[in-house]
Amino acid sequence: MPKRSVFERKKERFFVIVMVFMLLGALSGCEGKGDKDSVSADSISADSVSGDSVSSDEIEIVEENTHLEVETSIAYSEGNVDDWSYGNLRKEFPDKKTCYVRVASALTTDKKKYKGKDVTVTYRFTGTKKCEIKLSEGMVEEVDTGDMNVQEFKGVLYANVKKEAAEEVVIFQYNPNGADEVSLDVFYDDQLAERFDKHSVIYFK
Repeated sequence: MPKRSVFERKKERFFVIVMVFMLLGALSGCEGKGDKDSVSADSISADSVSGDSVSSDEIEIVEENTHLEVETSIAYSEGNVDDWSYGNLRKEFPDKKTCYVRVASALTTDKKKYKGKDVTVTYRFTGTKKCEIKLSEGMVEEVDTGDMNVQEFKGVLYANVKKEAAEEVVIFQYNPNGADEVSLDVFYDDQLAERFDKHSVIYFK
């Protein structure tokens, strides 16, 4: 389940909007052919474009906010809370032995008007068929992916000015049972550029 790019997601939403307006324009062109057959563009809503209801929320485009940024750190441990190793330092852990990952994110803004702005964060684990992931600490909810090899959790971060910002910490427990590797992707909604996303892989031996 690779993450679609910001461009792809926005292109899909833009296509929906363009099709709606093209249809509205075609229908409004029918006016003047007679009161019986005339159709007013104002009387056409997004919900009546097709049999499937299309709400304003579904076609809303979330724009990138250049006044928001996030710092994310990923660290691993075999269980000693004083022995966290950053993902770029340790890559291997014993199979069939519990270990943990700590993800810390600090969402900041350079504009006071964006203080308290919420951003959705997603934690996606791939390779979970032989390594169950459990939430150990933090305020997130698991999402059903429909794929036994992928587990996904979602949470919300709130922006603060840099001098008042604090890290939001989430800790997950790995329970490997014959797994070779598990990858972790941490990514944010379209308000943040993809350069803020993080990818980390650990291996079991």
